[in-house]
Amino acid sequence: AGILVLKHGVDTGVDEFRRVLDVNLTGAFVTAKVAARRLLAHGNGGRIVFTSSLFGLRGGRENSAYSASKFGMIGVMQSLAAELAPAGILVNAVCPGQMDTEMIRQLFRDRAAIRGVPEAEVRGALEGRIPVGHLGPLDHLAGTYVYLASDLSRYVTGQSITVDGGWQIG
Repeated sequence: AGILVLKHGVDTGVDEFRRVLDVNLTGAFVTAKVAARRLLAHGNGGRIVFTSSLFGLRGGRENSAYSASKFGMIGVMQSLAAELAPAGILVNAVCPGQMDTEMIRQLFRDRAAIRGVPEAEVRGALEGRIPVGHLGPLDHLAGTYVYLASDLSRYVTGQSITVDGGWQIG
């Protein structure tokens, strides 16, 4: 689950900020806590994989609440990774960049309305910053989750793996 309030930080209300934290961060924490307890009870180790965001590793315009929630998720993930590793439970996060989701399509609509420009212009500007030249289809994330959930990653814990089409290097 994830929500975004598209506003400058100084214009974001405290209630809006809290709602984003509740959905994005508290929801992830509660889910991981339940999963960890079940894995600990079984005693066979396991994997917990968070879905954070590229914006959990760097801030960005008009998304201070979202960035805060995703940065917080990285902190929770790393703490749980340190706590649960002795029990064989590995905890990591996938940090997608700009993926082709309804949330990003809504962001295009909202930014276009705010700026008074066509939606295609907003999308084109964003895709122009991605070295591979397009939004990531969701199936491009699957391999990262499979890797982190498998024995191929048996020595990987506390890591944030970015899947962003080169956004950070572009």
